[in-house]
Amino acid sequence: MNRGKLGALAGLDSATKGLRQRLMSVITQGSLSVMSMSPYLRISAKFMIKHNKVLSKLLFACALIPALVYWMNPQDAIEWRFDVPEIVPSSAPPAMNVIFDLPYPDSTAHAVALMQGEQQFSAIWFQGSREGATDIVIKKMDFALSEGKWAPIGDLPTDFLSSESVSRQFVPHQGVKTLGNTIQLRDGDFEHLLVTVVSIGGWAMSSIASLVVDDGLVVSAQKLNLSPFLNRSHLVRSATIQFSNGDIGIPAYLELGNAYGELVRLDGNNRVVAKSRMGQGRYGIQPLILPLTATHAISLMRNFDGKNQVYRSQSHDGGRTWTQPDPIADLPNPNAPVAGVTLSDGSMLIAFNDSATNADQLSLGVSRDGGDTWQRIYDLPVEENSPVGAMRYPAMSRMSNGDIILAFSYGGKKGVRIMQFNENWVKARQ
Repeated sequence: MNRGKLGALAGLDSATKGLRQRLMSVITQGSLSVMSMSPYLRISAKFMIKHNKVLSKLLFACALIPALVYWMNPQDAIEWRFDVPEIVPSSAPPAMNVIFDLPYPDSTAHAVALMQGEQQFSAIWFQGSREGATDIVIKKMDFALSEGKWAPIGDLPTDFLSSESVSRQFVPHQGVKTLGNTIQLRDGDFEHLLVTVVSIGGWAMSSIASLVVDDGLVVSAQKLNLSPFLNRSHLVRSATIQFSNGDIGIPAYLELGNAYGELVRLDGNNRVVAKSRMGQGRYGIQPLILPLTATHAISLMRNFDGKNQVYRSQSHDGGRTWTQPDPIADLPNPNAPVAGVTLSDGSMLIAFNDSATNADQLSLGVSRDGGDTWQRIYDLPVEENSPVGAMRYPAMSRMSNGDIILAFSYGGKKGVRIMQFNENWVKARQ
């Protein structure tokens, strides 16, 4: 440690005294404010007032430890620049096709995600008797590119992950009750995944686990260190992004208490090196992050405060900080996630439920001004007398040949549909 840091540490005592005094005042005032409530609260308040010096020192120490860790390894030392590759649009004529449709009338099939490679991709989703049940497994369906068309490999999906297969490889060991949203860690890498796991309680007590899968077998499982408080209530949903130095950015979110989205940054060894929060209150979850330049990115989030609109947050410094999320007046939304990609001209294409109350209709929209205004270009049809309805939880990804893949669950989470289209089809509808 250099002399400057030693000197700073030596001066902490005088600084902490004033902070502890202010903390004691907050504890005392907060305790007094509940005196008029139940007898149990009055007893708790009296205890806090009597022991406020001890409590203030304890709380201050809890706050000081992560602050010192941050100070010794500041985020300013990290290069905050997104990797924004040049997008080459497909030269194929405009087209949209359904390439996979499989109903599951007797089970729940939901939260499709896409894992992409060069000449192949996989769709994965969780399936079982109901969401959060102990019999949930992660299903996988593989697709290959042949003569310009994507087609499934085989007739039926395979069982990919289970609670048992993940739990057996956890280090340190922990039981896994159920699995949830699962995503690919890096494009082109089918072996490293991020999966939402629940060991106790529901989604609010979940964790994000980093998995290594080799030839269909889980060989490693470990929770990401995201919080000193039990390291729970973090989930994933949207695809990861990449920084210019090779680090990975995870659009994560927290559901316990003040739910919010955040960007978690991992280095090449999958260690958490930084986090940046989107908003300071109960605003949006399940962020979709679309980098537009090396320093500018848009995050579109599912509303979590009852306002029934898509929320938008922006970063102008490579993801290091984010603006307070604001509802987009032009995008009503029934508390449902958004999927999307950037196009070759820098505009954004999203799939979203275009209603403040109805999650059955799925639409496509384009913005050319960073999300200020949106043009609806397509409403996915609901065929008469067809089970394809209630289209939820879209996922969207651009393939290596320029095609765009759209996947979603339908029929009240009773089926999975996957569609293929290209940028020329999008332009033809604008």
